[in-house]
Amino acid sequence: MQEANRGLIKLDKTDFRRFLSPRRQCRSQVRPTMMCCSGQYRNHQPQIPTHNQHQHACHYQQGMHCCPACIQMAIRYHEHLEMQWNSERRKEKSRDAARCRRGRETEIFTSLAQALPLAPGSCNTLDKASVMRLTISYLKARRVAELVPTRSLAVTGGADGEFLQALQGFLLVVSSDGDMVFLSENVSQHLGLSQMDLMGNSIFEFSHPCDHDELREVLGLAKSGNKASSKSVAPQESLLPQSFFLRMKCTLTTKGRNVNLKSASYKVIHCTGHVLRKPRIKEEVADGHSSSSNKKRESSAKDDPLQRCLVAIGEPIPHPANIEIPLDKQTFLSKHSLDMKFTYADDNIGEFLGYDPDDLIDRSFFEFHHALDHEIIHKGFKNLFAKGQSEIGRYRFLAQGGGYVWVLTQATLLHGGKAQQPISVVCVNFVIR
Repeated sequence: MQEANRGLIKLDKTDFRRFLSPRRQCRSQVRPTMMCCSGQYRNHQPQIPTHNQHQHACHYQQGMHCCPACIQMAIRYHEHLEMQWNSERRKEKSRDAARCRRGRETEIFTSLAQALPLAPGSCNTLDKASVMRLTISYLKARRVAELVPTRSLAVTGGADGEFLQALQGFLLVVSSDGDMVFLSENVSQHLGLSQMDLMGNSIFEFSHPCDHDELREVLGLAKSGNKASSKSVAPQESLLPQSFFLRMKCTLTTKGRNVNLKSASYKVIHCTGHVLRKPRIKEEVADGHSSSSNKKRESSAKDDPLQRCLVAIGEPIPHPANIEIPLDKQTFLSKHSLDMKFTYADDNIGEFLGYDPDDLIDRSFFEFHHALDHEIIHKGFKNLFAKGQSEIGRYRFLAQGGGYVWVLTQATLLHGGKAQQPISVVCVNFVIR
């Protein structure tokens, strides 16, 4: 039996069609033999012997068919090959359809990216996820623009480019759920992150975790302010002033280089602006059905994060070591210990306050401010020791000859030593006249 199987060859697609044909005839002198019913099929694949083998279990006479068992096995093999062939055709059609679908999808995203109000050439580097994120942010920004009170101001078209230059920071629009709806283009000058990298992302991903509670409180003040200002006029209800300090990720180093986001540090940003809230529309209730529909409308409005949003200007507090321009005559520099006692004061303080710099050494800073400004001073220094930098709003500083001078102070906490512990406080004081 082994000698008979040596010359067996597997039946391919052409062979089994010829084998199933009723007109198949053996033109050789030796009648062909078929190994059919004697167990010569392996793995359900029929095999045919060569013409030189004569031992057989089923003779195939000229002009006659093979036995039924052999034909059934050949039919099974034929069906098996047909299934494989159809499977390959289906896979090829599926690959062609997927290729066509991806091409069509790429065309749609390309046209969508070109329709966005972005700088020329910047949309070429965007992936599909970024295009969708920026598109959603653009649609949200259009809705937020409806909340901003309109004013009739005569503004020329050429002044649009000068607005960002006049700002000492960047424009920031955040929805109540923390989504950064819009940022101005100059945000990269202060944070190192581009406008397209930030828009559409959550502000909680780019801010310090310790500032999240304060940020949530600011974004939720519009909701709590409804009860407090329910008796006021509708235009006044929609504007809630805010001023807070937020530590955001910054990829700029002290030497002006840009590092990776994973290696980014935190920069203190002073955010001043308003929480905009869509004013309520009073409608007359005619029957019970209209009142129920109004309740559903109010509940859906509360769930909409764009019903209230924060519009603010983010101004970074410059580090004293990075101040490039010289201090003018309206500014004096002072250095303090951690308990805010004077350790240094420049000579300009004598021109505004009348003090000799040596007279202020070892005297506490808190001896010179007005008692009514205690809350502003306390809040400013609390932010200083918690976040490293702070801006103390306008307060009154006691002059030597009597009276007070309005001063604004930008304070920075300096660190030193191997453990980088805070060692002193440097204040840049601006005299307001």
